[in-house]
Formats: sequence, C-alpha cells, structure tokens
Amino acid sequence: MQLKDKSGIACDKCGTSYQYDFKYYSFDLRQVDVYDNRKPPLEHILTYQPIFSLDICQNCFEKYKSIILDNYAKRMSPKVKKHIGTTCEITDKKLSGTYSYYYVTVTLVDVLSSNQPQMCRNCNTAIIDKKCTKCGKNEAYTKSLVQTIDRYVEFDICDDIYNSLKTAAEMVRKIGGEWATKS
Repeated sequence: MQLKDKSGIACDKCGTSYQYDFKYYSFDLRQVDVYDNRKPPLEHILTYQPIFSLDICQNCFEKYKSIILDNYAKRMSPKVKKHIGTTCEITDKKLSGTYSYYYVTVTLVDVLSSNQPQMCRNCNTAIIDKKCTKCGKNEAYTKSLVQTIDRYVEFDICDDIYNSLKTAAEMVRKIGGEWATKS
C-alpha cells in the first residue's frame, strides 16, 4: 500500500513502512473458475482483471518463496503420486473437480530515491537550491527512479490463503501503516 504522503509503501502483509531505496513485490490476484478439471489457458487467465492487489516487502516475499519452493520440492519427488488439477502452492492443498483458485502474478518493483533530483510540487521543475527558479515555491519532492520486472514470478493459491492475505491487507490499510515499523 502506498503511504498517505506517497513517500513509500507499507507492506500489506506485515505493515512495515519503506521509504527511499527499497524493493517490493506487487501481487495481482485473479480469480479463476475451473469446471470439471478444465482450466482456462494461461493467455485467457492473464486477460482477467485482478480482483485484489497487494504490495509485499522483501522479507515477507522471501518467506512465501521459501514455503513455495519447499512444497514444490515435495511435489516433484519421485515418491509422490502426481495430482491432476491445481495445487495451492502455499498450503500444498490439492484442488480438483469444479473449484475456484487465484492466479497470482508478481511484479518486482525497485525504488531508488537516493541521489535523485528534487522536483517542484507546483510546476514539476527540477529544484537546485530548495526554491524553484521557475515558480518561486519551495515545495519539493524527490522524483524516485522506479524499475519494474513484470511477471517476475507466478503461482496459484487457494481460498484460504486468498482470504488470509486479504484480511491482513485490510487490517494494515485500515490503520494506514502508521503503527508499523519503519525501514
């Protein structure tokens, strides 16, 4: 979630605020309905509008990544019977038949504010000595350099995980990240 003053983000999972130089992961969740184990093709799924989006910090992302990799390693073991259908990649819950799941696309966002130019809030001109030479105001903001990698990673989750992510995000957003720790 973007902070009220637009100076950074608060993680929608843990509530930690990040400003200046940081990386975060934007999760877009799309609901996918499956009938009789017939999943729509990925090209169609990617045209669905996200029903919910989250901003997740690097620490929380690493926790999810670790869980997903551990579950994947277990599923790929030659001793495990292969499953037809979808598997929640966080709980390892098997879904089959007629069901809904959530397809998560993750965008990596790298925000760099250090050594970036100060800009006038009024006329968007670069400011050199705390006062805009164009309009005379001294209301500045730092224009951050933002780089993104779309579809950095993608995975499937079940209703339980969707509901827990949404609940956590709603709690963080309700308070606006103000109670959270800062990094």
